[in-house]
Amino acid sequence: MLDESLTLWLQEHAEALDADAGLAGALLPRLDLAGLFKAGVPASEGGTGTPPSAAIGAVADLARYSMSAAFVFWAQRAHRMRAWQPEPRLGAAAIAILAGW
Repeated sequence: MLDESLTLWLQEHAEALDADAGLAGALLPRLDLAGLFKAGVPASEGGTGTPPSAAIGAVADLARYSMSAAFVFWAQRAHRMRAWQPEPRLGAAAIAILAGW
């Protein structure tokens, strides 16, 4: 699922990504350029139209090279998904649990 350019970059930089944050600024643009943030997003929203499992596959593919890259992708994708998804509606039981009742 990862494109060749991203795969080569990860092979070269995975150890450094996992060791310190020096390459963190270079990672997000590479993930975006590879189109990973479109995986599992409906085509009507600018995504690939693939099922949500495609995004899970991307996390797994990234983790084969770098756990840090996988985590950054997962966190950034979750953040971006909130931009186009409606707020979840919590039931009374969930609200009570969150409120500590």
